[in-house]
Amino acid sequence: DFFGLYGIKSISLTNSTITGVHCAFHVTALENMKLDNNFIHHNAYGFMMYGSADKGTRTITNTRIENNDVGFDEESSSTHNGAILISRSSIKSNGRDLGLYTGQVKIVEPIK
Repeated sequence: DFFGLYGIKSISLTNSTITGVHCAFHVTALENMKLDNNFIHHNAYGFMMYGSADKGTRTITNTRIENNDVGFDEESSSTHNGAILISRSSIKSNGRDLGLYTGQVKIVEPIK
């Protein structure tokens, strides 16, 4: 895992590329996340989003999640995530683009 985020309060990442790892982000019990203008590609998982808090803000903006085995995964319906907003981003050309189960991920203005 490139970022193993377990019970942290916040992360902010801008203008970065993450490639060639098992998962770019492995997340459990995260409160705040701000990702902007990143390229996440050629990993087993772009995101293993396996838990986040009800409070806080989690946004992914202007980010490309492409050519991973799995783009963005929440694991199962028993996963607890607070609201996650993905905007002006592309999640495509992955083996499986999305594994959404919680109803907490909102995707707006996707880049095609």
